[in-house]
Amino acid sequence: VVAKLSDEEKQKYAVKLENAVKVDATSGEKSTSVLARAQSLEKEGKFEEALVDHLKYYKLRQQETGAADTLDTADMYHQLGEANIKQGLYPTGLSFFERELSIRKLLLPVDDDASFVKTYNSMASVLRSQAKFTESLAYCDKALQIGLDKLGKDHPSVASTYDNMANVY
Repeated sequence: VVAKLSDEEKQKYAVKLENAVKVDATSGEKSTSVLARAQSLEKEGKFEEALVDHLKYYKLRQQETGAADTLDTADMYHQLGEANIKQGLYPTGLSFFERELSIRKLLLPVDDDASFVKTYNSMASVLRSQAKFTESLAYCDKALQIGLDKLGKDHPSVASTYDNMANVY
């Protein structure tokens, strides 16, 4: 449904989702149960409901940990990016991946950690979907370099990178 909206309507939809997320710290709801529910909703194809729960998960995690910039938060941003992409909200999804990337760069000693491969692949895929092929290939190159070095040529993430590159051409 969302994929058929104009870019302006998609932005309004993203703002509406953000405003729909209300987290009551006294409710007793735990982030792990909210995340499990979000993942279940995704499997059922209920992407809009899943996206709301992913946002709730993020807010609950911040309340529980008291920290905004952790690797868990980076992983959560990745999940939010994926949830937005499934809704056709490419710019919003990309912005979540960019936030994830900035946290990883902040927390990890070097930007060649294997965890960057998934992030770069996701960013490349979104950019390819937006016909931004040069930018997409730049992220593919980063993912491939790290993937080959840290994971090896037979790793599934390296195969995903080659697939991303092939889909650009």
